[in-house]
Parts: sequence; C-alpha cells; structure tokens
Amino acid sequence: MTIKKIGGLKYTKTQAQKDNEWGEVFSHRNKLLSNSDWTQMEDSGLSDSCKLQWRNWRKTLRSINRRNFGNLLEAERIITKLSSRQPVNEYVAEDIESYSYEGFSLEDHRLRLIAFLNKTFNDSANRSFEDNPHLVNEQFEEAVDYLNRVEGSAMNFPLIDVTSQIYNQSYDTVAEEFIQRKVEVIKRLAVAKKKYYYFLKLAIGATDDLQLVRLQEEIKQWISTST
Repeated sequence: MTIKKIGGLKYTKTQAQKDNEWGEVFSHRNKLLSNSDWTQMEDSGLSDSCKLQWRNWRKTLRSINRRNFGNLLEAERIITKLSSRQPVNEYVAEDIESYSYEGFSLEDHRLRLIAFLNKTFNDSANRSFEDNPHLVNEQFEEAVDYLNRVEGSAMNFPLIDVTSQIYNQSYDTVAEEFIQRKVEVIKRLAVAKKKYYYFLKLAIGATDDLQLVRLQEEIKQWISTST
C-alpha cells in the first residue's frame, strides 16, 4: 500500500494512479526500444560486435517489467541509467560510392565517414609496401645485419644471397636496395598519415552534414590520385 503525506494528512494511491505511473515508466522504456530497432537490421551498417552490444542493451530494457520490478522508483532509475549508457555505434567501412547519410544523425554520419577514412588509410598503407610488408621488413633487417656484420662471422643472409644471384648484383648493392626500399615505404606512409590526420580533424570538427559531404568528395579525390 502506497501512502503519501500532504501536510498532516495521509492518502493511499489508487490502482489507477499506480497504473498511470508505471505507464509513464514503460513509455520511456518502449521509446528507447523503438528508437534502437534499426540497430538490429541487416543493413544498419554496424559491426557485429556493436550489434551484439545493442542486442544485450535492449534485452536488459525488455527485462524491466512490473512483474520483475515491484519497485517503481528502482525500475525508473535503471531505465534512466540505460538511457544515458547506450552503446557507442561502430560502423563497418562502406564503399563510399554507395555511401548515404540520409536518415542518420550528424554523429552517425561522422562515425560512418571516419570508419571509411580508417579503411582508406589502411589500404593506402598496405599499398605503400608494394610487396608483402613482412618481406620488406625482413629484407631491411637482414640488410642491416649484413652491413653491421663482423668480418669473418658465420652469419647467413639468404634473402640477399637469392636476390644477388637472380639479378647478378653484389651483396652490398642488394643490401643498399633493401634499405632504400624500406626508406621509401616509410616516406609514403608518412605522407598518407599526414593526409589521414588532416581528414580526421575535419571530420571531427564538422558541424553539419554538408561539411561531411564535401569531405567525402575530398577523400574520394585522395583515393583517385593515390592509387
């Protein structure tokens, strides 16, 4: 029985009043569920791990009902807490040609564009190696070991040896080429990283969708000139 005091008087809430208060709490819960329905759709663009976070979050919301929570204030507190701790959207990078921001908030548009920017940068970084990145690193390390070798040591240099035989070049020439290849990769990566942070700063600072759309065009231009 719920009793409230008004001055020196006491009164008990009617069943209708209780139902109305619970109705307001459930209205808040149902609105949160309705607004997050899109996160479970196949074409939401969210990563699988992010979808799972939303699924668990929504499951917790659904568990809040009058049977499980006899305490109205506790139910309201948990719903309010869940409302302020919604999962952070993490998008899978999409093909920018088919990318559309319509129907998404500015923040979601920003996150989608940043996801695509990250993928673009990683693709650009991989292209900078031209060959297998592990091979470039191994060639570089072997070249450094060769140039720093102690005369008369029994060290083996299989990558330098094979390349030397194939191209009929001296060990010194091959070692220098291996090192130069790594230097060129580092230079290309530095240029790509500088461009990446330039775009990232603009994406974070954008205040409307138009700015993000223009930024999309800049990124597309970057892709076309760097491939």
